[in-house]
Amino acid sequence: MKVSVICAVYTGQQFLGEAIDSVLGQSGFSTAGFGLEMLVVDDGSTDATDEVIASYGGAVRGFRQANRGQPTALNAGIVAAGGDAITFLDCDDLRGPGSLREQAELLVCAPEADIVVGQTQVYMPGPTLAPLDAEQDGTPLRGFVPFGPPRPIPSLANRLFRRRVFEAVGTLNPAERCSADVDFLARCDELGVPAVPSPGVAQLYRRHQGAMTNERAFLQKNFIGVVKRAMDRRHAA
Repeated sequence: MKVSVICAVYTGQQFLGEAIDSVLGQSGFSTAGFGLEMLVVDDGSTDATDEVIASYGGAVRGFRQANRGQPTALNAGIVAAGGDAITFLDCDDLRGPGSLREQAELLVCAPEADIVVGQTQVYMPGPTLAPLDAEQDGTPLRGFVPFGPPRPIPSLANRLFRRRVFEAVGTLNPAERCSADVDFLARCDELGVPAVPSPGVAQLYRRHQGAMTNERAFLQKNFIGVVKRAMDRRHAA
């Protein structure tokens, strides 16, 4: 099995290298017989994001497009991906150590499942080292502290999808610029796409001042709209 990890980035040079390293440094992945590719789609960044991508040479497949939003960038990655399974990573988050192998093995062992749902550990800015920090496993989380226990939040980045999921459900809706992940997962649920849980932490999710998810009122409005449209589809069916 080959796994494609897709990262969409807009002006994210500050954290992008750490995100890429968390994927390329996945322990035991290649030795377990799995293939791995990292795709980074630059959504018209205005900083040195392109230089960060180029610094990885052939280890990362880089693409650039005019700024059209994260859903469109991720869709470009889905089209270009060559993996049997696909997952995602925001440029300011990290992949949990060993989580790709855990989820890939679950897909192999559960051929009836099309999605593996992992855990997300949320981190907030803080003065101390988080438990999963550089001293334990190399993840650069200095300045962040864990917020609550790990949990399977609705996120594309804590899940591993078989490619056929996108053939059945479609890709992300570009109109849902800030809630395309919730919309896509709702459509998966509506179609009954089978999923299995994964106990490990797949996503280390950093909340910080520059994150789009800090725009609470705007996001709540978008989230409510996504939920309403999902309910309308269910009623129509």
